[in-house]
Formats: sequence, C-alpha cells, structure tokens
Amino acid sequence: MSYKAVNEAMGEWLGTMAVWDWYCTFTFRDPCSARYPNWTQIGVKAANNALNKWNAHIVNLLDWETTGGNPEWVACMEPQDRGVPHWHILAGNVGHLRRLDEVDWWYEHYGIARVFKYDPDLGARYYVGKYVTKRLSDIRFSPALAAHLAKGGVRL
Repeated sequence: MSYKAVNEAMGEWLGTMAVWDWYCTFTFRDPCSARYPNWTQIGVKAANNALNKWNAHIVNLLDWETTGGNPEWVACMEPQDRGVPHWHILAGNVGHLRRLDEVDWWYEHYGIARVFKYDPDLGARYYVGKYVTKRLSDIRFSPALAAHLAKGGVRL
C-alpha cells in the first residue's frame, strides 16, 4: 500500500471518530529555565506532558451539562526541522470555548499555537492524514476519544 493510500485511509478513519470543531497546531519555544540551564529543547516526554496539561485545562473550562466535560481530540506529533516536537490536532466536543483563548493559553505556557475552525468539507485527511506517514513521531488520542473507541472494539 502506498503512503498516499495510507494517508487517505487514516484520514477517512479519523474523520469518522468525532464531530470535529477545531484544527490546531502547537509549536514549542525553546525553554529558558534557571533550574535547567543546559536544557535547550523540548523533548517528546515534555511534549506529551504539555498535551496532557492542555487536555486538563480544557476539561476544567468545559460546561459539563452540554459537553460532558470530555473533549475529544487526536494529536499527531511531527518533529520540526530544528528537532523539536510539533503537534497537529483535531479537537471536538469543545463546546463554547473560544479559539483565541486557547492560542493565548498555549503561548503563556509553551509557545505558538494556531487554532482554526474545522472545515468538514476539507475533512480529517486534509488536516492530519498526511502526518501519519510524514516523519510521524507519535499519535495520541484524548482519554474521552480512547474510551469511545474502546467501546467500539478498537484497541489503542
């Protein structure tokens, strides 16, 4: 199977997982810490921890009555040319949250974020399908989405 076919199939599958609201890119700035003076780049573990903190941040903001407080997202990590992880994310069930507030939150904590309204005409394949075979380091699913998939018999 060609890379293109894998990208298309994965993108189609991702498109059926949730009703997506946003497409996000999360980039890390180089760290600057007196506690760790020789730490010059964010690694995979720190990138995963940042994603978990972002999820907890969103859970705390969501209206439990309308969303159940469980954002659904799939995140594809891609290493940038400078060797730093970079996230491409589809997010759904984010309720009333403002995209620009998430840009500000990520900037305050980690670096540069871009959060766009998801266009269903483009589909998940357009947004993240290409990262499945393009130097992908990791693919992660939100706890809510992983539980949803497990109910359908998909084991991650």
